Amino acid sequence: MRKSVDGLAAIVNLSLACDFSGESMFIFCNKSRNRVKIIEWDGDCFWLYRKSCASQKGFEYCDRDSSLLNVTMQN
Repeated sequence: MRKSVDGLAAIVNLSLACDFSGESMFIFCNKSRNRVKIIEWDGDCFWLYRKSCASQKGFEYCDRDSSLLNVTMQN
């Protein structure tokens, strides 16, 4: 969780072979699943969101068995 928005964007482009187009957000979580960072491309610049969870359970949507997960946003 030490990477900044530039480091996370490089991971998306190089390691995941994904492109920043459309309405994509990329979520990264740490090993204990209690912190997440989200990067979003709005067509002009990157946004970086960070959230920490005080619960020992962590975030439920961070799957330990999957390196890439599709999440659908709902209103």
